[in-house]
Amino acid sequence: KKKYVDGEDGPEDDEKARDRMRRRLEKEKAERMEQLEREQKEMTDGKEEVKRVLRHVASSPDGVAVDTVTFDGMLEMMPTLETASGRGAFCQSAVAKMPPAQLANLALRDGGLALSTLAAWLEQVTAKPSGKELSCKMLKLLLALPTDVVDARVLRESGVARVVADRFNAHPIPDVRLLARRCAHHWSKAASAAKARRDGQAKAKKLNAEDKPLGFIDDDGVSDDDSDSERPYDPDDSRRRVKKAKPPPKPMTVEEIIESAAGLQEGAAAAEAQRLKLEADAALAA
Repeated sequence: KKKYVDGEDGPEDDEKARDRMRRRLEKEKAERMEQLEREQKEMTDGKEEVKRVLRHVASSPDGVAVDTVTFDGMLEMMPTLETASGRGAFCQSAVAKMPPAQLANLALRDGGLALSTLAAWLEQVTAKPSGKELSCKMLKLLLALPTDVVDARVLRESGVARVVADRFNAHPIPDVRLLARRCAHHWSKAASAAKARRDGQAKAKKLNAEDKPLGFIDDDGVSDDDSDSERPYDPDDSRRRVKKAKPPPKPMTVEEIIESAAGLQEGAAAAEAQRLKLEADAALAA
């Protein structure tokens, strides 16, 4: 009987290896069949979907808002597109035909149906080179959305932000990976700006509240205290409340003091003493 030393495969290990090989071959075969089916579908249904999209937007000039009928038709058409060719034509036409404001309206209409559909397309596109073209067109559509309307909250709720972060930030194709990182940078910058605006508004509101404390009298003489409404009307009340305090009296000179006391006995004596002092000073000066 053959003996197996440590490190060599025994009968059980050989069986497990054969099972792994069999499962891998079955998986590869299924993937090849799916790829063939997709290619066949692209050759037939894909061409029809592209024609349907192009016919629908043919009458609209580039960069100008499409009419209501075309807009509603594109919104209804989007969930029905199943091929990479049709989806790519839709994304490319939307970016070319609609201005940013109308793209935002398309993304948010019907509870964000278009964004949810786009998130599903991003989930389904293959990471192989055959999916590069569609991936780039979808990411360019996301970059064209105005972030002041389609903000971070909307992108998170639709699932788009999560799919881009999970599937495309480390994509094996450099062009796709670059577009995904541009989307992430674009959204992060917009979110930071929105937060800064909110903080600035809150700070300004707080400062305005502190600049005018309750109970102080404004320049027009009206108090902020609500208790004034309970007081009886007094026409002189406001004048008394806003009356300014008198400035302190100016110091008087010796002459002014003597002059003001001229009618008093002490004032006469002081005046005589002042006269004698002036005569003595004059004599000394001579």
